[in-house]
Amino acid sequence: MYPHAHISDPSNELARPIAGKPRSPLFRKVWLPKSLYTALPFLYIGLGLYATGSALLLGHWSWIAPYIIIFGIILLHGGTIIMAKRWRNRNSLSGPRGTRRN
Repeated sequence: MYPHAHISDPSNELARPIAGKPRSPLFRKVWLPKSLYTALPFLYIGLGLYATGSALLLGHWSWIAPYIIIFGIILLHGGTIIMAKRWRNRNSLSGPRGTRRN
């Protein structure tokens, strides 16, 4: 009925134009290697601790220290949220014989 609505190749979906315009590289899907994807929450938490600690240990309180502290807290919070969501999802999928727990 609508032949133009059928997507023949889903992998080519990223290259398709939207309303006649090519898709921006900023909005393309990015597939990370599994090791990097697994390490991201730890990287965020580590960078958050480093940023917060370095801002607190500055020799003099300059105008940038509060911004570094806020950025560090945002990184800590983001890494913790990502880790908690992945942990929750992993535990909800691992029931007896691979079934979901309810």
